[in-house]
Amino acid sequence: MIKISYYLLYSLSYVSSLFQKESAESKGKKKKLSVLRNVPADWHIPQSCIPISGKSNILAVATNPEVGILSEKEIDITESYSVDELLECIHSRQLTALEVTIAFCKRAAIANQLTNCCTELMFADSIERAKYLDEYMETNGKPIGPLHGLPVSLKDSFKVPGYDSTIGFTINIGNATSEFSNLPKLLYEQGCVFYVKSNIPQFLMTCDSDNVIFGKVLNPMNTSLTAGGSSGGEGSMIKQYGSIIGIGTDIGGSIRIPAICCGIYGFKPSCDRFPYGNQLKPNDLRDDQGFGLKCSAGPMSNKLSNIEFMFRAMLATKPWTIDADVKPIAFQESLYKEGSSKEVLTIGYFIEDESFPLHPPMKRSMLASVEKLKKEGHNLVLIKPYSLKATWRHCTRSYMQDMGFYTALRIIKVGELPIPSFGTTSVESFGLPPANLTSGMLSSFLKERATIAEFWSQVFIEHKLDVLLCPGAPHGAVKHDTYGIAPYTGVWNAVDYPALIIPLINEKPLTLENAPPVEEYVKGDGSFAIADYKPEELVGSVTHVQLVCKNFADEKLLGCAKIIDNVLNS
Repeated sequence: MIKISYYLLYSLSYVSSLFQKESAESKGKKKKLSVLRNVPADWHIPQSCIPISGKSNILAVATNPEVGILSEKEIDITESYSVDELLECIHSRQLTALEVTIAFCKRAAIANQLTNCCTELMFADSIERAKYLDEYMETNGKPIGPLHGLPVSLKDSFKVPGYDSTIGFTINIGNATSEFSNLPKLLYEQGCVFYVKSNIPQFLMTCDSDNVIFGKVLNPMNTSLTAGGSSGGEGSMIKQYGSIIGIGTDIGGSIRIPAICCGIYGFKPSCDRFPYGNQLKPNDLRDDQGFGLKCSAGPMSNKLSNIEFMFRAMLATKPWTIDADVKPIAFQESLYKEGSSKEVLTIGYFIEDESFPLHPPMKRSMLASVEKLKKEGHNLVLIKPYSLKATWRHCTRSYMQDMGFYTALRIIKVGELPIPSFGTTSVESFGLPPANLTSGMLSSFLKERATIAEFWSQVFIEHKLDVLLCPGAPHGAVKHDTYGIAPYTGVWNAVDYPALIIPLINEKPLTLENAPPVEEYVKGDGSFAIADYKPEELVGSVTHVQLVCKNFADEKLLGCAKIIDNVLNS
């Protein structure tokens, strides 16, 4: 391993920038301004209504009568419906696709002005699409497909014809194509409306969504906190009701970390259930080459029912017919019922890994969640986890082999300065691997992965578990650029288990009054790589639990989640 300082990488990039014809900052500024021109003048928030404080909760801004952008009906459309309820209203003509689309376009425009959550604002095209769908309904007397009129937000890496997929790197500005990525192609054919693409970290490689083009995504519950990454724009926008359902991707927690930080639901399916193909990626390889970890695409939303709806809807399109990597497995109703119809679930759980102790608010919430489930009669089984430190080291070898070396070279070559969290998440903590992979290194890696997978498989088998409950992180949202590494999410990418974040919506956000004392936090030997517990810096942060099932038991996970969510959030 080559141990390289973030500051060395920064310095080399800075020197390179002196020899560029145009700076990365200048290119990024031009791109962002071109995107912002798509916002109609009457959708701009009055300056007097934008909070000045750098620690603001901005969730109430959109519905403030003084802002005057959203009508009461548009507020109702964006806040009051589940996906199936909204589709029922459109298909029964109680609402038009046009008025639904405009409502979400407005709400997303507001969210973007407050939190930098979007990369592409496709408002004009989405409105034309909605008009076409309404005309189709009028002419044919039926919807064009089961998702007719549903607004869907997409992570920036998904391709939409006519729009860039920069993935936060200026060299990709102007790379718009005439084709869809596989997943949005299927959704479009079913009648969806795409109206925004969401912000991400530079190269998708950190837990803080920040890049030189669009800037840093802010957390709407406290703008001094991170929205997470790499699907951070989705998390922030969904929390602000700028999207009813969004699609992110996840190779180490990139769906689940924004869900944790923003207090929403985020589902990482097993790999090869959702179509992932034809996206723009940080490297020139597929994500599952190199050392063998794959990336998943999955849904994010404010409602658990929307997560299940989108999973069912996506599989109903038979995605394996256009994406060779997707397994030909339709929605497994019997597995779903195994989880959703049991009166007593057998739930394995662990509270924390000794290398990465939980912040006291998270530990308090985890313990309370276990007690609530016991009180409802469920069988809780304490599990000692496989070392998360060892598992994260395993994950990092894959990430950095696939992307680290070449990413660093590209950043230096074009003179684009690396974002601060690039160091804390990857380079600073773990260094860069050798450019050439030997057969011995690969063999060692695959043996280690098999050992980890066998451990967790035996845990489920020996204890006859329906589902596993654990943290998704030692904390909720933390200060920008301090999130660090992601061992509690990365472990499930290593073994390719489906995993879901449930926000604990009945738990009050952290305040100085309800924060446990700092003395309760005892650091572990891995705590240097995660955010410290400083209550005064974490106001507004919320807690969560993570649910996990075995590979390809996604439906059982969703069924169990329905029961557990009802217990924890009733």
